Amino acid sequence: MFRLFVILIFGSILNVNAQELNCLVIVNSDQIQNSNTQVYNTLQNAIVEYMNNTKWTNNNYKPQEKINCAITLNITEQPSSNEFKGNLSIQASRPVYNSTYQTPTLNFKDDQLLTKYRFLKFKVYDDLSGIKSYRGEIDGKWILLEYNAKKGLLTYDFNDRQLEGTKHSLKVIASDNVNNTNTYIATFYKKE
Repeated sequence: MFRLFVILIFGSILNVNAQELNCLVIVNSDQIQNSNTQVYNTLQNAIVEYMNNTKWTNNNYKPQEKINCAITLNITEQPSSNEFKGNLSIQASRPVYNSTYQTPTLNFKDDQLLTKYRFLKFKVYDDLSGIKSYRGEIDGKWILLEYNAKKGLLTYDFNDRQLEGTKHSLKVIASDNVNNTNTYIATFYKKE
């Protein structure tokens, strides 16, 4: 059974094959004073309904085969009656076939600012066949990743290349020895 997991220290998003969801949603509006909480309850219910009742594939899944996820939306501002600002956190895990084990597949916090970071570190592992290959890109250009097989850690040093601009796209692809592949894609912000 293949298990490959990529974690980005500042958060991550991992592309996985589509599968039905079992999603818990929390909309937290504690930072908004004197607001109509019914608006946030309605938003939370709408997201739950959409995530859990949308048929993402043509396949049929048993409840124990669905991807479990938790979405937390923290509302930090309400500039107008129909405009909200906040941050989003998503965590997900999917079942490993023919077992009770859940493998983490996603741990994401949106649009991270990495101005103070020198290194990006990724946890990559496969318990069975081992890691065969990996590749990283920032803004579509190849980046040098150092691999520590003992710790299962890929590291990128921002001193390797001067980045132009502030907004950047990151892509890391990792494969195991039986050619199962996972791809991690994220956006981050870094000012030199």
